[in-house]
Amino acid sequence: MKYLTVMCFVVLWLIASNKSYSQTIIQDPHVQAQQDRMVATQWGNWLPKPKYFLGIQTNIHYTLTWGIFAPSRNRSYKRGADIRPLSVTGEQTQRMALNERLKEINSAYKTIADSTGETALSELQYNSGLISEGDPMWLIYYKKELKPVTNYNLNEAVATLSNEELSSMMDCGTIEWYDNEMLRLKERLNSILTSNMERSSRIMAYHRILVEYRLVGNKWNSNIETANFSMAISDGRGNLSPVIGGDAAAGFSQWDTDSDYRIMESIMLNTKIK
Repeated sequence: MKYLTVMCFVVLWLIASNKSYSQTIIQDPHVQAQQDRMVATQWGNWLPKPKYFLGIQTNIHYTLTWGIFAPSRNRSYKRGADIRPLSVTGEQTQRMALNERLKEINSAYKTIADSTGETALSELQYNSGLISEGDPMWLIYYKKELKPVTNYNLNEAVATLSNEELSSMMDCGTIEWYDNEMLRLKERLNSILTSNMERSSRIMAYHRILVEYRLVGNKWNSNIETANFSMAISDGRGNLSPVIGGDAAAGFSQWDTDSDYRIMESIMLNTKIK
């Protein structure tokens, strides 16, 4: 009980001591006016204000703060422009407005960058060589038409030729020409499939290679027929039926040096009769 009484007295003493040493808040209107001028509230309210008696200024505080005995910087400050940093035209207000404008510009640039990125990604599926073989036009048409080019092999190309045809075409350089042309087309096609380009340009390149491949194929078949014709002549047996018709073959086998003369004479006679 004695201990509790002592503790109560100690607590009351502490409360009284704290009250006696607490600070008193001073409301100075002059300081408040200066604080208002330093931020954004208002520019003016120049305290202390002058007091006049019989036209004479009698407030010594005004004289020492803003009057003739005040420092020149005080008088310049009072007569000067509004320098509040948070005023409508203040430096801090301008900085904040500039920051907001920069945020809008950054947001616009970000929108443009995002749009450009999305456009690039959307175009990548059409332009990238990595996925060119997934193009519908390639899968539906050009893959089948250009399969002889993509899977070209010289041994398979000459496998259907007879030994005589192969020997004749090798002698005249047709085999080497055909191999070079097909390898060139195959290399170009592989380059088109793996390169990055616009889809329309890629399809046009497919078509050009297809046209060239058909021209090479036609010339290859023509060379095979020419080889057969040459072998038929070199046989010396007059058997030209694989190349030309029976009547023509018979006429060709019976041709001699006087045949042209007889043909021309017959034509002239028929012309005179008519």
